[in-house]
Amino acid sequence: MYDAPTIKPLIVERIANGEFVRQIAASDDMPCESTINAWLAADDAFRSQCARAREASADVFEGRVVDLVDQVVRGEVDAKAGAAAGNLLTWICKVRNRKVYGDKVEVDARVSVGGSIMDRLARSRDRIVEHEPLELVDGTRMPDDSSNDDDRQAA
Repeated sequence: MYDAPTIKPLIVERIANGEFVRQIAASDDMPCESTINAWLAADDAFRSQCARAREASADVFEGRVVDLVDQVVRGEVDAKAGAAAGNLLTWICKVRNRKVYGDKVEVDARVSVGGSIMDRLARSRDRIVEHEPLELVDGTRMPDDSSNDDDRQAA
């Protein structure tokens, strides 16, 4: 049996350093993968710590991409193999921390308004143009200002 309060922080640290649960569980001093997954399912705080550690680990993989580029430049790694490995490491960065490494998505949203509303807006526009009193939503009518125009002209 494992001492969960002692082991859980070590698991969080190892995840933050870029290890996967499968790799951690393969260590002799760690519980099996199913035990770690059971702890994750049962313990909200542990699950949250592991999620934050996973996001932080994206920086580790970013560092590995930079190291790989340096190895390609020095001729230690074939350029095609380096590009393939770099793409995979970049993908891991995106999966582990979408906010920082994920693709930026632009959304162009257009809203279509139903015909009945559009018809009412068109009728309202026509009434304004024709200087007809407008009928409000509650059924009342806007006062006709034409009488005020007559009063102003008489004065």
